[in-house]
Amino acid sequence: MPQSHELIHRDHPAPHSREARLDALKGYAILCVVTFHALGQYFTVTAAGTVYEPWALWTRSLLFSFMLPLFAFLSGYVLGRPGGFRPKQYFTKRTVGLLVPYVCWEFFYVRWMYPQFVAHPYKIVDYYLQVFRSPYYEGRMWYLYVLWLALMFLGLARLAKDRTWVIVLSIPIVYWIGMHLHLEGIGAVLAGRQSLAEWVIPYGNFDRLAWMYEYVAFGVLFRRFEPAIRPKLKWTGLACGLVYLPLWLYSTPRSFAAPRLPWTVATGPVGVAFQRFTEYVPLSGICAVVAIVAASYSLPSVIEEALAYPGQLSLGIYLVHFSFVEFWHDMPAWFLPVNVLLAITLSIAVTVLLGKWRVTALLFLGEPWVKRARPLGDVHTETL
Repeated sequence: MPQSHELIHRDHPAPHSREARLDALKGYAILCVVTFHALGQYFTVTAAGTVYEPWALWTRSLLFSFMLPLFAFLSGYVLGRPGGFRPKQYFTKRTVGLLVPYVCWEFFYVRWMYPQFVAHPYKIVDYYLQVFRSPYYEGRMWYLYVLWLALMFLGLARLAKDRTWVIVLSIPIVYWIGMHLHLEGIGAVLAGRQSLAEWVIPYGNFDRLAWMYEYVAFGVLFRRFEPAIRPKLKWTGLACGLVYLPLWLYSTPRSFAAPRLPWTVATGPVGVAFQRFTEYVPLSGICAVVAIVAASYSLPSVIEEALAYPGQLSLGIYLVHFSFVEFWHDMPAWFLPVNVLLAITLSIAVTVLLGKWRVTALLFLGEPWVKRARPLGDVHTETL
């Protein structure tokens, strides 16, 4: 195919075609996710608790600042395509594609790691009630559940009126819900043991929904304004890349209990106000996403092709890779890239295998089609 035609197709794809650039971005994001979890093996247990190796702690903090924001952004970006909004198809596809595999894999991992939680049928019910009320209770598949919630709120916003201003208005509303929603207290409110005012607490169970929805909505808005953004994206991405690192050091590390650098400690009313602002508006994550997306337009074709295939299978890799990255323990630092490569390779193999049968594809990949009937790469465009 001539190079000029490639550029035209790359910058102006058909409304519902696969884009190799987006698949490459998903491939890069899933590579970061697998690396993040592989780094989780570099710790020691002391009387004070779990202590990570400093290099692993800072690298995990760096990866966490943009890997899931990039995935959430891409989910919104794909959904920002023109072509109309079909509510029934939208809500059904997102529920089958995210919530069904979440329920199945959550049971698989808890049965493997904490069998006492699901030893009896009533404990299984109690466990699922717990994770639905508090997504981070067990901490494995929370991202799928929270992303599903974010996409449900996006669907409701589009259902109300599929206009840009409605999506913008929905961001602070969902943020407030995410930061204050505390489902564990609903029973107490309904039973009269707790007032509604006491239930709406400053810190809820769904705080990550608050920031994830910001990135999903940002992806939708970016796609809708892309024709105006695209000519300036190269320099905007460069500027965002330059300011990302200081913004990250200023805001992100505290969530990982990493030691704060002296200059990142807020002093004075202006410093405190700005640091508080970065808690509500994830500037470092937005800058990182813009810089990565801008760089994706200049990716060499060989790198794009190498990342595109795992990107097409990103949901399957995400669901499966925990089984492999946590298999090794007490390994030296040099083993990290080997661990990541093994985990991705084996996860791809398991994903392809699960995609061959309708039942396993539905339950474990969220896709009710058989691989022989539909290329597996086509099923993850709008999920992870």
